[in-house]
Amino acid sequence: MIRMPGYDLQEDEPLITGGLVDSFSLALFGVFAEQTWNVYIPDPDLTVENLNTLRQMVDRVVQGLS
Repeated sequence: MIRMPGYDLQEDEPLITGGLVDSFSLALFGVFAEQTWNVYIPDPDLTVENLNTLRQMVDRVVQGLS
């Protein structure tokens, strides 16, 4: 689903618990955030509870930019 260009991903849609991406993607997201925005997300924060939705991911990056 997630690789479908026309898929209408909602900001509060569960990504991992909804089966759209796997939990390994959290590590990739952490690397991406650090390389793209210079925002380091510590490993203990890279959890499904903290980053299961697009909104949670955006909020965490914005928090790191502050």
